[in-house]
Amino acid sequence: MAEKKYTGLKAPVKILLCILTAIVTAIYLPFYFQKGVRSDSGFLTEKDGVFSSSSLSITVSDGTLTFSDPSLSPLTVSEEDGFYTVSLNGDVLYSGRMPDETSERRILSDGTLTLPDDSSPGYPLSLSRIILIGTGGSETRGQQHYLLIAAVSIAIWLIDILFPDFFFKSDFRNFGSSRTPSPAYRKAQRILWILFPLWSAVFLVLALL
Repeated sequence: MAEKKYTGLKAPVKILLCILTAIVTAIYLPFYFQKGVRSDSGFLTEKDGVFSSSSLSITVSDGTLTFSDPSLSPLTVSEEDGFYTVSLNGDVLYSGRMPDETSERRILSDGTLTLPDDSSPGYPLSLSRIILIGTGGSETRGQQHYLLIAAVSIAIWLIDILFPDFFFKSDFRNFGSSRTPSPAYRKAQRILWILFPLWSAVFLVLALL
């Protein structure tokens, strides 16, 4: 009599897990693609020219950024031929191209440009992000590298749930052979079925921070 093929979880459970994965994905993606800007106090969501969180709001109108913090004067951003100017009370603080990672700066409360790691009191956005939203731009909340790790983990988990022998048979040592997974392999597999969703959830959360 032929040995019964191992199928892992029962079919209804597999279907339920696929449905739950689809539901979580549908709920998660709108948050991931939410528009706004990253600040020192977290992500500020954008609506009708206002970038806000529970502790901070920035209103952008005609290139002028007005901050809810009364100690921060409005900043004005303008652009011409790929060159940007950031002004404070009519004084030019910065004039040049969009800062990259190596030339990034932050602006202190008195208008001084300083390095990003300077902890002195100042504006809650980096110079490049001030220019970004001052010229009508925004960024997506989600961070791609974290989402990629989570997506790959979920894909591996789903494949292993639906086809429990796939990765065992994909091993070059087992390819084309009649070998079957050992009890230790099955035990580790079931543990990973629990750990992989938890691992993925951590990176899904990190992608939104």
